[in-house]
Amino acid sequence: MTESWAKEFKDAAKRLMSVLAARARQHATFFEAEKKQNKEIYIVNKFFGLHEEVLGQHLVNLHLGADPPDVIVETSSQEQWAFEVSEIVNQKAIEAQINRSPEYASLLAEWRHHVLDQIKERIRRKNELLEKCQQDFDRIVLLLHTDEPKPRSDELEQMIRAEAWSKPSSFDYVFLLAGPTDQSCSCRVVAIC
Repeated sequence: MTESWAKEFKDAAKRLMSVLAARARQHATFFEAEKKQNKEIYIVNKFFGLHEEVLGQHLVNLHLGADPPDVIVETSSQEQWAFEVSEIVNQKAIEAQINRSPEYASLLAEWRHHVLDQIKERIRRKNELLEKCQQDFDRIVLLLHTDEPKPRSDELEQMIRAEAWSKPSSFDYVFLLAGPTDQSCSCRVVAIC
């Protein structure tokens, strides 16, 4: 009886793990972390690692902010930079992937027509949010990030560069950190404005 129960339990556990694995988000997961704050710290750290030469300074220390902003960075020139971090995702494709919908591929393909609108809307919303921020920083940066598989990061960079962007009043810079969706398997920093 004990061996039979143990085998049934083991089989049931395998079935459950299989169902959970099938439902887990496998789409756009490069930047995923257990806690949102850990993810934000990682993304800002990754951004500085990729973009130090362009910025002309490097990260000395970073810690969580009051939200907003999400992360505060102390730079080598003793400046304090505030980072508001926000993810750009294709939520419909994520849900379709989790639910194994046959629409998944078409949702990935059509998102390229909506991604710039989503970026513009996110910039607008974050600009309004940061207008209320009373803290004083040397620089305030909106750091968007995505690791959507379509469009590839190089294509997304071309789309962003082809678009006319107006600088939001609350931010000194707006950047996009694109995950490794191209064949180089490396992240890409794109200056939006």
